Amino acid sequence: MWILIVVQEAVCSCFVQVEQDIRRSTHIKMKKIFKQLFLYIENGKFGIKRQGKIIVPACYDHIDIFDKGIARVKKDSLWGTIDNRGKIVIPVEYKVLEKEYYTTPELFLVEKDKRWGFLNEQGETVLPIIYDVIDRLGSNFNLYLGDKRGYFKYYKGKEDESRFIPACYTAINESTLWSNYTLVYDGDTILFVDK
Repeated sequence: MWILIVVQEAVCSCFVQVEQDIRRSTHIKMKKIFKQLFLYIENGKFGIKRQGKIIVPACYDHIDIFDKGIARVKKDSLWGTIDNRGKIVIPVEYKVLEKEYYTTPELFLVEKDKRWGFLNEQGETVLPIIYDVIDRLGSNFNLYLGDKRGYFKYYKGKEDESRFIPACYTAINESTLWSNYTLVYDGDTILFVDK
């Protein structure tokens, strides 16, 4: 059996065998031991303890490693997120909840009731969960709703380079996506969408 130990203030984590004396681990300093979160298993479910105190009851089928204070959790085949205090951030109601490292800041690609969209790390909707399919095009995304197509790029760095074209066109000329105007088609009609 293995236990995952995640150190809150330091950026490190390691697996420590239950039977192993934690003090022998070269990855952990004992002075940090009381700020750590310990994954535990009870009746086949996962929970989290800190300083021997339960902060997340053992009710999850899976708990990911914390990233920026947030961890994905799985319960009854559905996904959500919790913070490092055990509070639910994104409700456990999504069939798919995957972090997208191609967005800035990072978003979660979600699926619920066979519809796709994007949430931010606080669980707020960035792109409504209405699309039949969302697929990646490099660091950008194609949106499909019925036989219509759209486009989504999310980048809020020094400059806001985000771009959204609603899924209401029959085709998008991908070679024009990076210009000020994108060539789109609505059936046989040629249109330009500005940035």
